[in-house]
Amino acid sequence: MKIRPVAIVKADFPDDSIEDEFDIIQFPGRGIATALAEILRRAGYVVTEPEHQHEHGWDFYADLGKRKFWFQAQVADDCYVHSAIQNWFSFRKINKQAYAAALATLNSGMKADPRFQEVLWYSKLTPPGEVGWRDPVVEG
Repeated sequence: MKIRPVAIVKADFPDDSIEDEFDIIQFPGRGIATALAEILRRAGYVVTEPEHQHEHGWDFYADLGKRKFWFQAQVADDCYVHSAIQNWFSFRKINKQAYAAALATLNSGMKADPRFQEVLWYSKLTPPGEVGWRDPVVEG
């Protein structure tokens, strides 16, 4: 099983950044992260509220049983959705399958929400020459 943990999407959300005359006080992406968290929450995950990570965007955690996953929404020209399994030391088959299921849930939720378009998944953030995939998980 191959997992692609990074999605690059077009996201049609209002700009929720906050700036003063000198600096960015709150980086954009809170609404996007909240929408992503809600997709997982509706699927039965216990999800934390998104937290501001400054130029890195907004992140949150989603738990299902003993499995814990991290997600981050970062807005530049497109929206970058990063993810990771939190217990790498035990990246056993069952954990990998649970991670794949969480990404599949997020993928189908984004595709069902008209605010997300052109959802493509990658193995890394800046994949030189890598073609984006429509699904985050490939069996085999």
